[in-house]
Amino acid sequence: QDRWRRVLIESCKQSQRPWMPLVHSSIDLAEWISGPSDDGVVNLVAHKEGESRSAVIEESLVEAKQVRLLVGPEGGLSESEFARLHQTQTTMVSLSEGVLRVEAAAVALTALVTQTLAHSRIGS
Repeated sequence: QDRWRRVLIESCKQSQRPWMPLVHSSIDLAEWISGPSDDGVVNLVAHKEGESRSAVIEESLVEAKQVRLLVGPEGGLSESEFARLHQTQTTMVSLSEGVLRVEAAAVALTALVTQTLAHSRIGS
């Protein structure tokens, strides 16, 4: 956890980002699902069969006050976990045609959200 925090701080400094994401190294899916679900909370989950069109992703982030990201284990989500996520207000996001390591998927999803939010603010 300390290592990730140091990496985040240095990355934010290097990229001149005024905010730093919170990273939880491991969390139970039920705990994640029971997290905030107020208006303005957007839940995005990295999944190979998710949405890859930036317009759909951007649309889900338009009114975002808080964005929660979930990257599953390298073996992928089980069918029951996938079904539980589909019952919530969650958008599945495809990051690659292949399977990414957890670390790479976390960086890719964070970068996608950061870029999408920056682009939508510039365009508005």
